[in-house]
Amino acid sequence: MLFICAIVVIVEGVFYFVFAFRDPPRGVEHFFRIPSIFVFFPENSRVRLGRITCGVLCAGFGAWLMLFAVQKSLRDATSSDPAPPPHQAPHKRHNPPPERTP
Repeated sequence: MLFICAIVVIVEGVFYFVFAFRDPPRGVEHFFRIPSIFVFFPENSRVRLGRITCGVLCAGFGAWLMLFAVQKSLRDATSSDPAPPPHQAPHKRHNPPPERTP
């Protein structure tokens, strides 16, 4: 499931990057809006820079998510055998009782 989410986020990032240089089709243009934080970009290139930034962030997050998914699957594959419980040392008292003398 995590692999699928990572692939979806990476594909979305690639589409953001592609639609930075082309106008998206009318049916999907509402998926590729620019967040309002990019109002600080210059007005003549706000849409392009915003979509490039969103694409890079989405693709980077998707790549990180993919690495996390691979690490999780490898960890699960190597720990399929139940590990024996760790050996516990006998409990030591902080103040041993006084020794009895006969």
